[in-house]
Amino acid sequence: MATADLVDQLVTAAIGAAIAGDTFHLTRWSDGLEALALTQPDETLPVLRARLTGAISSMWAFGWQPLDLVHVLLHRTAATRRSVLVAAIVSEHAALASSGRGANVDPRWSAQLDRINAVSEPESAATRLFAGSAADDPAKLTAEVGFVIDLLAVIVTLPRLERLMPPPGEAHATTSTQPRAPSSQLDAKVLARVRALLAKAESTTFDEEADALTSKAQQLMARHAIDLAMLDASAPNHGVPVARRIHLDDPYVDAKSTLLSVVATENRCRSVFTPGFGFSTVFGFDADIDIVELLFTSLLTQATSSMVAADKQVDRHGRSRTRSFRQSFLVAFAYRIGERLREANAAAAQQAADDLGDAFLPVLATRAVQVESLVTEIFPKTRSKRSAISNADGWHAGRAAADKASIRPPGSLPRSRR
Repeated sequence: MATADLVDQLVTAAIGAAIAGDTFHLTRWSDGLEALALTQPDETLPVLRARLTGAISSMWAFGWQPLDLVHVLLHRTAATRRSVLVAAIVSEHAALASSGRGANVDPRWSAQLDRINAVSEPESAATRLFAGSAADDPAKLTAEVGFVIDLLAVIVTLPRLERLMPPPGEAHATTSTQPRAPSSQLDAKVLARVRALLAKAESTTFDEEADALTSKAQQLMARHAIDLAMLDASAPNHGVPVARRIHLDDPYVDAKSTLLSVVATENRCRSVFTPGFGFSTVFGFDADIDIVELLFTSLLTQATSSMVAADKQVDRHGRSRTRSFRQSFLVAFAYRIGERLREANAAAAQQAADDLGDAFLPVLATRAVQVESLVTEIFPKTRSKRSAISNADGWHAGRAAADKASIRPPGSLPRSRR
């Protein structure tokens, strides 16, 4: 039997053993692969690379995106697998480009690849496995062989996801090069200034300073969003709603998804949480989703800081209640933030009515219908849920923290007084 065929069979057997939890046979097949990788690397490593990149490529057809795969696989395996996973994704994309199909890539897909590369270790794209050499560090090579099996064992069990954008090779040139509507993207300079403001809000220890950045900021951002919507409505190429997955980290994923949903709703978007995978799908227009993502990140940072600062909680029997306290804290924080955002939005709507009359109302109503239609198209069956509250102290502390939090969203810059 040719070495390549033997390697292929061993990989299949090892994956099956890993899925079945059969540690005896998993060790046996993995040891065989590692021995072949060390003694016959030129015949073994190409097969391992092809199996991993092929599995990754198949996930794109199932609705997965690069950041989805990195997020879920690293939560279900271990961070030590990151370099091999990133190298495989980079290698798969390079193979696509060399095949001539690389030109048909959605810009949003390319942006995800850029983000993965930006946070990767320098050696991520040059592991022994993907460099094709076992020369200097056989221990590292054999570890990477085990990583490949771990990753493949998870990948083959992943279900289909809802397709939010065309995978590489399927994006039409018209969709990837067509000019966007004016409101589809916030100005880069504005975003840079906003990120600086948000960083200041997150780091301040003065409640008065944080309060000064709250309701007025959301009011200004809501008005800014109305102006963008009006500009979009008058453009020859009207914007259309899109969907974007936002990934959430443990712990308290349910509570964090509640905060994201509240921020999305109050900024003209919808959020659908997918339990078990640690992400929510946010629907809306591009600029609004940018607002949601940055504001959510800032609020979560502020909430976490306040939550961790609270003393660890125990009940009257001395048993820890820290988890229930923090879960309740985050949920209460989310609900109170929602109340504040609604108050600010109402003030912004009144200001817009004074300046524009009622002209903006049909525009916002039309956009809301478009967003809701996209939600129904992708998720025809959704159900509402409310996160459980089991700790009154956490609830009250969370609401108090929300009163102090800055809700300055992206793009909301103070105006000079008239």
